[in-house]
Amino acid sequence: MKKKKITLGEIARLAGVGKATASRVFTEGASVAPATRERVLTVARDLGYQPSQLAKSLSTGRTHYVGVIFAYMDNPFYAASLEVLTYTLQDAGYQVLLLMAWNDTPEEEKIIQKLLDYRVEGIIAGSASISNAIAQRCADLGIPVVMYNRDQLRLNLPAVVSANYQGAHAATRLLIRTGHTRIAHIAGWQQATTGIERAKGFSDAMAEAGLEPVAITDARFLRHLAVEETHRLMRDGPRPDAILVGNDNMAMAVMDVLAGAYGLDIPGDVSVIGYDDAACAQLGRYDLTTVRQPVGQMAREAVGLIESLILDPAQPARKVVAPATLVVGSTVRGMDLTTTASIEALSRELGIDVEVRTPLAPGLSA
Repeated sequence: MKKKKITLGEIARLAGVGKATASRVFTEGASVAPATRERVLTVARDLGYQPSQLAKSLSTGRTHYVGVIFAYMDNPFYAASLEVLTYTLQDAGYQVLLLMAWNDTPEEEKIIQKLLDYRVEGIIAGSASISNAIAQRCADLGIPVVMYNRDQLRLNLPAVVSANYQGAHAATRLLIRTGHTRIAHIAGWQQATTGIERAKGFSDAMAEAGLEPVAITDARFLRHLAVEETHRLMRDGPRPDAILVGNDNMAMAVMDVLAGAYGLDIPGDVSVIGYDDAACAQLGRYDLTTVRQPVGQMAREAVGLIESLILDPAQPARKVVAPATLVVGSTVRGMDLTTTASIEALSRELGIDVEVRTPLAPGLSA
């Protein structure tokens, strides 16, 4: 037999209070006399009553939902970001409504409509584009949008990004400094600011050194396209002696192709640098030299930004740029970082924090 659902009205009647008073007991921050609160809660516990969050949201006008939109999750950076975003939002009293939306697809309208149907109070969009029409629609409805690891300058949306240009520029200079001259860039999506800024950092560093890139190819941050571009680099024209890759997920695929399909040694034959400092890139099989994006800091900044915008949607759009760190693994040949002093000197030279994951020579010391 189906158990009868207990209503707030019944709780109020049995506790000898009005329904409005009983409702305040279950409303965070509402003023209720301690004795009355305890009486209502005792009746609720005895009857197994659970307040309806949906009903509460209808009465208060707030849902405490934040929509999070990602285009893909095979990149470990976004999986790690989602974890931090979710925990941070939950700690702040919000719940996450996660939806997936590939860039440049007709599904975008449906995805945003779902978020609006659930009356989300804000949207954090990472690795997914937001069109002018959708951004304006959210603005008209008073729903703030924060871009995460992606900026859309033409819309002037609030955004949290890392120092993409600086990171790629420093990584390229490291390759040049260690004697590499035939350098290719397997880039991220060239319609996203992350991919554009990293490619520009690479191009500018090459130009400053008087070098021509072997190639700059758009692999859209996707592993399978990085595999295709690696085969093309090995097959067509002069082979590179180093490759800067737009993210770690692609860089690991590049390394697998170089070693597996062509029998090349990394870094003996080809040096490889990635971007993100994903956990899997730190594994001994890869020990990838990369540029770290501070996931925890970026996710917490995004939550802080969306919280402030929910409270005051009219405030000016703000951009948060998190610092990048060059993390040295074992995939670049010619490194001479054997002391703390040499690491600090490289950091000053490149204008970026440098961290050595694995000592490159015995006795790493001050």
